[in-house]
This record gives sequence, C-alpha cells and structure tokens, in this order.
Amino acid sequence: MRRLGKTVVPLLLILVLAVGCQQNGSGKNEATQPAGITILPTHTPTPWATKEPAVHPVTADSYLLAPQLSGSYEAIWDAYEAIPLETVVRGKGSTKASYKFVWAEDTVYVQVHVTDATPDVSGSDYLKKDSVVFYLNENGEKNEVYSIGDSYCAVDRDGTLYLGTGCDGDRFRAVCYEELDENGESVGYYAEAALPLLTVRGKDGLTIGFDVRVNDAQDGRLAYALQWSDGSSHTDVNLHGVGLLTFGTAEENEGEGEESDESEE
Repeated sequence: MRRLGKTVVPLLLILVLAVGCQQNGSGKNEATQPAGITILPTHTPTPWATKEPAVHPVTADSYLLAPQLSGSYEAIWDAYEAIPLETVVRGKGSTKASYKFVWAEDTVYVQVHVTDATPDVSGSDYLKKDSVVFYLNENGEKNEVYSIGDSYCAVDRDGTLYLGTGCDGDRFRAVCYEELDENGESVGYYAEAALPLLTVRGKDGLTIGFDVRVNDAQDGRLAYALQWSDGSSHTDVNLHGVGLLTFGTAEENEGEGEESDESEE
C-alpha cells in the first residue's frame, strides 16, 4: 500500500470522520438476520481476567437431531430433562422457568420454558420486557470480565434479538412462541436459541460456563427476574457466578439412568 501525500491525509481523515458520523447516526445494524427480526446491540467486550470454576455442574446431552427453531414446539425436546431456574435475581413474583440444553460441534441449543400468563414487551429495552438472556463462558474459567469466547445474547417475548458482549450476530438465532391453554389463552412462552461456539468445539467431556436469565416485566418495567446460577444481577459484565455445563452424550446419560433404576430395585 502506498503512502498518501501529507497534503492529502488531513482531507482524507475529515472525509472518513464525516462518513463515520453519518453511518453511526443512521442507527442501522450490519448484522444479517431473517426478514422481520429486529437486532439491537448492547455492550462491547472488556479486557481479559480469570477466576477459578466453582458450582452448578450439569451434564448436557449431544443432540440426536438438531432443533430447527421453527417457532413451534418440536418433539425432540421431550427427550431431555428440564433444569429449573431457582435463583431470584430481582423482585417477587409467581413466574417459573426451566431450560433444556443440547450441544453440537459448533453450536449449543437451548430451550427455555417460562410460565407467565401476562405478556409485556412495552419497555424500552430487553431488561424491561419479558425476555430471556443466554450467557456463555467457553473456557469454563468464569471470567470476572468478558474476553474472547465470552458472550451474552438475548431475545424478548416478541422475538426481537439483542446482541450483547461477544455475541456473534451472524450466527446467533432465537425464536419465541406462546404456550396456549385449551381456550387459546396464553399461559406462558418458549424461547429457543442457537448459540454459536467461537473458540472451542463441542466434544465429550468439555466443560463450559453457562447461565440463563428470565426477565418478567410489568407495565414496561422489570418486576421479577430468575436465573439458573448467578444471583448478582451483573452477569452482563462479570461471569464469576455462572454455572458449569459438561458435554456428554445422550446414550451415556440414558445408561446412567438405567443403572440408577436397577439399583433402586
């Protein structure tokens, strides 16, 4: 690349700055998603730090068939165990939630079931709407600040996607759909997400940091929040409190279940 003359550089810099300001003011997001899906960025990465792993070991299955995230319930999820969210992060409420988790070589799939009969997406951002937030810490070291391989992404009850720190907007996918009773009334909803792995590949025995949070809004404000592991309410900037997931196989887990049944007999 050739150097530009001294008299040209200042003019070039002025033009670059002017174009940059115009693009920033447009509010457009460069990430590509299917039509009808809104994407809103949130935070940016912060420097590297580490913290030793601690609590909440859970074994996640490899999937037998990949979930399609079609926007309707898929029977594939029936094969996996639901893990409850029991850590109250904020407020008081009756909302209940659980999640299921399966993995592939380069993606983890999560289904979250939320029992909440009062939809609310009137707030100004995802923390003030009915929403679900997913946190990944790929090296499993529960870093005190975000680095490469750490990410969080969110989806609200209407299906709007939010790109947090480290979230790959080109590969993150998520959908939400209502759970209806026999009268067609909403009693809750499902949120399903495909979370891309950026620095590791899924394999038996791999342990990663993971967490999931459910926000319950009322009148455009956060009224209640549940999370699987971290109760600090600061998982968007500090991963020290996330849980740990160890990758296994469906066949191994089924075998363990059969052995436990026999021992009880």
